[in-house]
Amino acid sequence: MINVKDFFTNKDVVAVALSGGKDSMALLHVLYNNLPKGNVKAINVEHGIRGEESLVDTEFVKAECKKLGVELLCFSADCPTLAKQNAMSLEEVARKVRYEFFKQAVDSGFCNLVATAHHLSDSVETILFNMFRGSGVGGVTGIDSRGYIIRPFADITRQEIDLYVDKNGISFVEDSTNLDENYTRNYIRNAIIPKIKQRYPEMEKAISRFSKIASSQDEYILQQAKRELTVSSGEISFKQDLPKAVKYKCVMLALNIFGLTKDYEYRHCQEVDKLSSRKNGDVIDFPLGIKCVKDYGKITFFKDKRAEKNQVDFNLGEIEFLSKKIIVSQKTNPNFLRFDLDKLPSGCVVRTRQQGDQFTPFGGNKKSLKKYLIDKKIPCRKRDDLILIAKDNMVYIIVGVEIADSIKQQQDSNNIYYIGLKD
Repeated sequence: MINVKDFFTNKDVVAVALSGGKDSMALLHVLYNNLPKGNVKAINVEHGIRGEESLVDTEFVKAECKKLGVELLCFSADCPTLAKQNAMSLEEVARKVRYEFFKQAVDSGFCNLVATAHHLSDSVETILFNMFRGSGVGGVTGIDSRGYIIRPFADITRQEIDLYVDKNGISFVEDSTNLDENYTRNYIRNAIIPKIKQRYPEMEKAISRFSKIASSQDEYILQQAKRELTVSSGEISFKQDLPKAVKYKCVMLALNIFGLTKDYEYRHCQEVDKLSSRKNGDVIDFPLGIKCVKDYGKITFFKDKRAEKNQVDFNLGEIEFLSKKIIVSQKTNPNFLRFDLDKLPSGCVVRTRQQGDQFTPFGGNKKSLKKYLIDKKIPCRKRDDLILIAKDNMVYIIVGVEIADSIKQQQDSNNIYYIGLKD
């Protein structure tokens, strides 16, 4: 199905990311049959999403690896809890966890490469998913090999894998969540792509060609943008009259450098573009205290020093902030807010509100902090004085007002703390 020598040498120790599903089992057998036996290993990640079914899949993987004499490294994680704690989607957290475990496997010397079974059909799903979300060119470049992550099936379709599995009688398990169309990828895979294929049978290969062209163009724009950036004294500048594609890439690079890797949109690039026709000194605000100013023929990004100063690390006990004292204690206090410390993500800070802050109130849905405060009828003059416990632009506690739903006490909570202002 593939020429293994195009991806690996006989000196490589390759661990297959093995879920037990059809794709990963096919990849295991391809590598097992074409590389030195001791050079093929496996990694299994149990995400804690599907309960007993997921544990059964891991046992299947263990049995198959034992049958082949393949060394197996197993990891497990509670992704649903991690998703709540970090205000991320379940899919996003599961992916992050997987790649953290892959890195651990490489760093520990278990292997020097990790092979995943992502194939052409997966790549097409990713491209459509990103397009529907409004992605730029960078989001339609598919799924590529990166560093120690190798994707031998990148140009192989799901149908070709199915034929290989059937022909060779390879055992596998079915993931029941693959049929759940509440997951966006499943909806694209099961409902959208089959409809398109009825009209355009070769759509996957056509989208793949488009993706490769887009990837090469995006790389060229990226290199041009990097040449245009000037970094000096904590500021990032570029000329205001750059071609739009290069200018937009400069905006994204600048935001990334200052720590904003998501929650920026195409409209933000457009707003920066409009600065060129406005007067010198006009400013645009971004989350995390990032500002953008028109600066005599240049566009300059910088971090608001006041935003940096007006925050301290979150700690237990007594915290002094803006001439106030915040108490975080396990001592019961009916006037304080109660929260589960285990569900509060690490790296939180104590600060006042910032542009782009988000909040999910107790028992409610995620919304902008501004909208929440308006709905709560908190006067505008008092909003800047509110003390927040936050990580990046996600607010977890508005001291004296409310906690986020993700850190509320559950029946199994055993690390409950109380937070409030000292009189």
